[in-house]
Amino acid sequence: MPASAVEQAMPFAPALVEDLVVKSARCCCLCRQFKGQKIEVHHIKQGGPDTEDNAIPLCFDCHADVQAYNDQHPRGRKYRPGELLRLRNEWFKLVADGKAGGQLPAIPKDEDGELIRFYSQCLDRPAFQDAIRDEGSMEDFDKAVEDTITAINTGCLRARDGQVLATAKGKSNLSNSAWRTTMDAVVDLLRALRSRYALGVETGQIHLGGQNGQSADRFYCFHDHQLADWFDSTRAEMIRAFNAVAAEAGIAALRFPRGDWRRW
Repeated sequence: MPASAVEQAMPFAPALVEDLVVKSARCCCLCRQFKGQKIEVHHIKQGGPDTEDNAIPLCFDCHADVQAYNDQHPRGRKYRPGELLRLRNEWFKLVADGKAGGQLPAIPKDEDGELIRFYSQCLDRPAFQDAIRDEGSMEDFDKAVEDTITAINTGCLRARDGQVLATAKGKSNLSNSAWRTTMDAVVDLLRALRSRYALGVETGQIHLGGQNGQSADRFYCFHDHQLADWFDSTRAEMIRAFNAVAAEAGIAALRFPRGDWRRW
């Protein structure tokens, strides 16, 4: 496409377009509906300057409606520049005052970031760092998963002996809906780990044994190696999901697995 055609299709400076889209909360200034990517910036006065005073964010349909009026065959009432400017300014004020544009995800609050940091602490333990074949005890693994579910749901992180290590708030207190949805998914995966472990023991896919009077759960073997791989892939999926939120919160990513060594 020739440069002149590109300039004609995008007359407004990118920085100005970004500012206008933010001020409108990605909503059309006429129909006032959230439109996401389906929004563009229109000249209020055709042939006028490429400035903020002459620009209005519109959805595709309203943009077409504004441009469709035929002065040679007038029908209905044409959108006049003054009307478009007033409608735009009224909408910008509603968004700025927090009375409109609620369809957008909430801007993360500082408290949300602190909660994600706490959940990172909950997940920063060997049960979510080592391959399942490297676990020293499946009993301890299962207890760690259980404690992590409780910590994320309630905001109370405990050690294996029941001692409270840290407190915060449960995931339901996250104001960012996208982050809350991700943490819901993380907990669902944690529950899946516990359920699959219990089923594996019941069906003999995971063999537990012991000797010298020690707990029978201290020694184990996976008879189903595909199941062992599932435990690793499921935890990897969970950590990837959490790391996406951690990155948005400015928190260091967790790593799974943390090493390449395998016991068997």
